[in-house]
Formats: sequence, structure tokens, C-alpha cells
Amino acid sequence: MRIGFAGLGFAARNIDLPAARLTTGAPAGGFDPVAEQRESWRVETGLPAYGSLEELFEGEGPEVVIVATPPGAHREVAEAALKLGAHVVCEKPLADTSADGERMAALAEERGLSLAVL
Repeated sequence: MRIGFAGLGFAARNIDLPAARLTTGAPAGGFDPVAEQRESWRVETGLPAYGSLEELFEGEGPEVVIVATPPGAHREVAEAALKLGAHVVCEKPLADTSADGERMAALAEERGLSLAVL
């Protein structure tokens, strides 16, 4: 299973990527809107980095996306990944409100995908 990363900061590099490397999945690359984050990710990890989630999907086709963006972007990024056909593992908090979280869970269920919070 190809694993993509959304947000390439501390958590993605020091928690999520090492954990992903312990699974049978294959880290595929990530995205971050900040050019400096993308460049340092490429250098430090040897994995590709893209400027948008859509570019990540076009280039690497992840089947799972780990959302490690700032919390205010969790819902938007997780929903986009679900709509692109990936399972989602999202750092807490999943969403700003329980209603948003319920809508996200419904979207995952409608698409036959998993949505998890860590």
C-alpha cells in the first residue's frame, strides 16, 4: 500500500514517516504548500514532495494519506484525500466540530474508505 503524507513538518518526519516504515506499506511521498518544507523533505527522506495534494496523487498515487497539516486544515485535506479515493489517517483533532467529524466519517463510509484519527 502506497502511503502519502500531507504536511511535511515535524510530525510527518519524526513520527509518521518512521511509523509508516515499520509497516508493510511503502512511503510514496508527500505534499506541503511551503517550498522550503518540500525541499528539506526531499533531502532528508529521499522521497518526492509536491505543492498540492492533487499533484501528489498524480505523481505517486497513494492509497493512504496521513494528514499532518496544521489542525485548521485537517478537515479540508482529509476530505480532499477521501474524494481522491484514499484511506485517511489524520492527526488529532479530526475536525473543529463534531458535526464536521460526522460529515467526514459519512464521506468515508459513502466511498468505502477508512478514516482514522491518531
